[in-house]
Amino acid sequence: MSGSPIKLAIGALKLFLHSLSIGSKFNVVSFGSNFTKIFPQSVVYNEENLKIAVNQISSFDADMGGTEILEPLKDLVLV
Repeated sequence: MSGSPIKLAIGALKLFLHSLSIGSKFNVVSFGSNFTKIFPQSVVYNEENLKIAVNQISSFDADMGGTEILEPLKDLVLV
């Protein structure tokens, strides 16, 4: 995912976030061998939360190891 693919994924994610409706709830989960969320819980989509998310997404890199998606999915289902 390093190089051009991660840059394309970041661009697509930013485009997606900008297309959400004000008042929607969102969060971003980054995963690999482990996972992290930008916010502890989903937050209301507004200018402030969008800015926080875009700033964090801009620093994403393909540095989290594998592609273990089961644990992040379990975490999201339990929320």
